[in-house]
Amino acid sequence: MADVSPLLDRLRQTLATMEDVCIGCGSCLNRCELLEGCSWNLAALCAESRAALDGASTLDDVRRAMAKHRQLYRQIRLCAGCDRCTARCPQDLSMTDLWRPWRELLRDAGFILDADVALVEVDRVWNTFSVFRHLQGVRYDDLPVLHIAPIDAAETPDDPDADIALPPSAETLFFPGCTLSAYAPELTRMALAWLEEHEGPCLLSTQCCAWPLECVGEMRRAISWRERIVAAARERGVKRIVTVCPGCEKQLAAAAATVAPDMEFFSLARLMLDAGVQVSAHAFDGCPLPMTVVDSCNDRAGKHGPAVRELLAAVESRPFPCTGIDAWCCGAGGNVVSFDGRMPRQRTCRTFELGDAIGARTVVSACPTCAYTYAFERWMDARDANQHWGHMQNVNYLEVVFGRRINWPAIFNALVDMWNGEQAEWVAKRLMP
Repeated sequence: MADVSPLLDRLRQTLATMEDVCIGCGSCLNRCELLEGCSWNLAALCAESRAALDGASTLDDVRRAMAKHRQLYRQIRLCAGCDRCTARCPQDLSMTDLWRPWRELLRDAGFILDADVALVEVDRVWNTFSVFRHLQGVRYDDLPVLHIAPIDAAETPDDPDADIALPPSAETLFFPGCTLSAYAPELTRMALAWLEEHEGPCLLSTQCCAWPLECVGEMRRAISWRERIVAAARERGVKRIVTVCPGCEKQLAAAAATVAPDMEFFSLARLMLDAGVQVSAHAFDGCPLPMTVVDSCNDRAGKHGPAVRELLAAVESRPFPCTGIDAWCCGAGGNVVSFDGRMPRQRTCRTFELGDAIGARTVVSACPTCAYTYAFERWMDARDANQHWGHMQNVNYLEVVFGRRINWPAIFNALVDMWNGEQAEWVAKRLMP
């Protein structure tokens, strides 16, 4: 049986620190439907956590504690890790500081299943994104790709990137993120071409920042993977990383603080704005106006969303009611779907409801994963013949900048088909434990 003493000690220390700093003001209480639903603030959540861990020293103790403290277990599994609850904390406390060790503990105790982890093992050769790209023929071999050898490359004979050549040196790395590089290869190439035209030679990374891996409790692997990405970039002469996804920037910047503290980070939207890019209403052909720009929960510092709004300043719009520090999770955070499939969709629908209430008809996201999540809800809504959101559209801002729409229904159908037909056995062999 695994020794979880270090993890338990770290969790207890986190609880002690939070309880010592928290003033019990309750500012976090009404900023999250989970905390509000059980009338807990951060102090109460810490107290409940401490009570659950009282005397625990083994994984069996943790399992018994979770059976006894069911409300606490539900809170941890349904938490998106978005930090909205503590974004306005006067003591600068962060919920994810508590959420991370809890998720690790639940993973070690078997509450987060191997099957859930297998789909998002982005540090291995085969995961949901790489399998999809392989089946769809999405390749970037003709571009200067910064390849990071997966942790299982030596024992995976069918690694499609095994023979990739070492790229030339460049001062800029374009990191589009797993969603854009897997599901929107044309936009990825267009964005890279624009970046090379305006910033000079660039490297391309098709890796994932490992946030999905973190969400399933594999924190140490996630941190290691990010540090390997940043270290490999630094070795190729990279001085700046340009991102589309705010979450990628947040995760990689944290890793860079350890392995490359001089690394700079820029949002592609800000670079485009500084270069004079402006989007007209004509770019929204097929998307009803007015539009509204929805921020990512990973963009509370406002590096991406405000730039996107300025890029689209000439287009009829409505201000979304929850932006910046008040942004909600789109529904994708925390791998909540593996525990409760309803909650993520409720969170996604909240965005549409808020947009609908202000009269917006197209939701524009800075984050590609948010765009995926909103499109998935619209696809499910249409498939179920509900048509709650048939009058609304959603796009990522790059779709209107470059005039190239992502065919989300085709992508979702391909993801479903991936598990059926002739390729189903091949997919299961590579993704299922």
